[in-house]
Amino acid sequence: MKAALLCFLSLILSLSVASQPAGKNSAASAPQRHAEKDQNIPRFDTTSLEKTIREVVKEAGQKHDPNADEKLEGDKKLVEYTRLLAIDTHRLAEFTFWLFVVTGGMVVVVAGQLWMFRRQLGVMKGDSKSTELAAKAADTSAKAVMLAERAYIFPEFSFEDALKESDIGIDNILRVNFWNNGKTPSEIVKIRHLLCLREADDGPPQELIKTIHDDILMPPGIGIAQQTCFPSRPQVRIETGDIESLKWWKKRLYVAGRIDYIDVFKSPQVTGYCWEYKWFSNDWHFLPVPESKLNIHT
Repeated sequence: MKAALLCFLSLILSLSVASQPAGKNSAASAPQRHAEKDQNIPRFDTTSLEKTIREVVKEAGQKHDPNADEKLEGDKKLVEYTRLLAIDTHRLAEFTFWLFVVTGGMVVVVAGQLWMFRRQLGVMKGDSKSTELAAKAADTSAKAVMLAERAYIFPEFSFEDALKESDIGIDNILRVNFWNNGKTPSEIVKIRHLLCLREADDGPPQELIKTIHDDILMPPGIGIAQQTCFPSRPQVRIETGDIESLKWWKKRLYVAGRIDYIDVFKSPQVTGYCWEYKWFSNDWHFLPVPESKLNIHT
């Protein structure tokens, strides 16, 4: 508003100056025809107008702005906010710097810990391998001790009398002694026998004949002490002519069976066997039959 008023007053002053008569130098240098023309232009008294303009300008310069205090207060607040923002920015910069320093220190610490962990991991791997080897050695040693100290059951065979035969058949009693050749006692769980005459072409038995007595277990507590035996007495019936067939190898007499027992380390064990009662060199002999699947030992 002030600028527009000043421009307006400046324009009026310019017009008033232009309407005044020219100076002597100008009149002396202008042509005659211009002098005559200027004498015909009417002249005005602008002294009062100039005075009025000066007073208006002075009044405009001295007039109080009603919003100046509010603007000044707003400028002061803006300056204060700017100062506080600068302080906070400086503090944030310091905090960022120290955070960077602390983070760098943590990175160094973590790197050191990783390096130590890697070394410890290598040591642990070495210790783990050593521990594993020691565990395997201890396990092998324990198994070796168990194998050396456990019970081992093996059968021993003999007929109480020479083989006999008759037209209606006669039972021949076989004496089977189960010897414990180990260093510790064992407990008997079950005993099964198979005495059979078979044609030579049929080959040896590969499994025991199933009977109603297969699931019958021995009473608890029946054991075999080390270097002693447990006797058993199965029977086989021989008819007339069978002995001659056995001597000529037309028939075979097989003695087979199985004993289940538990050793002193509470481990279940098994001994299975298949032998043949065979005539050769003018005498009877018990010989193992390796081709039979009944020969097992744990």
